[in-house]
Amino acid sequence: MDILQEYFLSAIHLYNSADPYLQPLRNTFYTIQSRTLPILTPYLDTLANYAANSPGLLMVALAVILLYLAKVVLAWIWRTILFWLRITFYAVVVLALAVAWKRGFEETGRDLGRWAGELGQFWMKEYERFEGYQKLHQEGKGGHVGTSTWR
Repeated sequence: MDILQEYFLSAIHLYNSADPYLQPLRNTFYTIQSRTLPILTPYLDTLANYAANSPGLLMVALAVILLYLAKVVLAWIWRTILFWLRITFYAVVVLALAVAWKRGFEETGRDLGRWAGELGQFWMKEYERFEGYQKLHQEGKGGHVGTSTWR
């Protein structure tokens, strides 16, 4: 409770000290409100009456607004994910360059060549294994020929 009172007192002090700076802005908002309210009131009343008389249209408008808000939120999430993916990508690139610099570009190149050779050997083994399964199925020795095990 003491923290709340402390923050409340700080907020009141901030409001009172900023009041001379906020007064012109507040006066501008009050002027805009007083000039636009008589103009907008008939249109807002007509809109409220129309919405009360046709609730179906109001529900469709509400659904469209909710879909738009969902699109905006998903776009924000997508941009956030892309931002962090870019940061991660650049961090990995910088890390790889730092490792290559520390270890030496020649040794790093040899290591990458070895890894590429091992990856190629692994890929060839898997490819030959897949071809073996294909031959077994073509010869009719591969279990369920002509029937699918997927459901």
